[in-house]
Amino acid sequence: MPKLTDMSSIKELNWDSNFFDLKVGELILNEPNVDWRSLYEDGSKEQFQLIYIKSQTEIGSFDIPADYEIKLVDKKITFAINLQQQSKETSNKNINSFGIYESVSDELKELSILAGQHSRFYVDDRIDEAKFETLYKLWIENSVNRTFADEVLVYRENLGEILGLITIQLKEDFANIGLLSVNKNQQGKGIGSALMNAAFSFATEKKISQLEVVTQLDNIDACGFYKKNGFAKKSLEYIYHFWLK
Repeated sequence: MPKLTDMSSIKELNWDSNFFDLKVGELILNEPNVDWRSLYEDGSKEQFQLIYIKSQTEIGSFDIPADYEIKLVDKKITFAINLQQQSKETSNKNINSFGIYESVSDELKELSILAGQHSRFYVDDRIDEAKFETLYKLWIENSVNRTFADEVLVYRENLGEILGLITIQLKEDFANIGLLSVNKNQQGKGIGSALMNAAFSFATEKKISQLEVVTQLDNIDACGFYKKNGFAKKSLEYIYHFWLK
């Protein structure tokens, strides 16, 4: 049985370490059957307090001491759609670009927090809820200032309350949806699909032919929504949090 240190090194994640005030690392696992003892016997406990373990296959068992903890926190599914095969949608007068200099309102922050309700940072009870909320507030703030996104689209009727949002980041040959959220009291009214169609139009205008989005396999509603809107599964990744403190 191979040792983890024989297969892959642990990458230190500086941003995560500073944000969570923990020494955080990341391990890309290419072989599910490994000698887990190598992960804590080689001094990793002195170097890291939390390690994100990412694997293309689900890991069956762990041989670790009782004072360590490994938990499956995300079945990360990526959906993709070929925009060239989509019919052109008409514009929606209720959807507009959120300006880079506009103030990030509480309603925008609440929508971003809602978008993360199935994320691994919410699912893992060892991460403080206030930290999770701060993480998603930073996400929308950095999307609005166009650090994390190239476009932020919001849905509001008659320039009133923002009822939904979607963020889009342009990559070299595809676009990625970061946050997608609709007010809890307005769900089921087609707002999400309207925002998605607006994202299709934005990407198409930028000469992008493929749009991707990541969600959680356990988020049944989100998976159903993406399939309904023409997306198909591209990949699945299992993410574990290995706590060494």
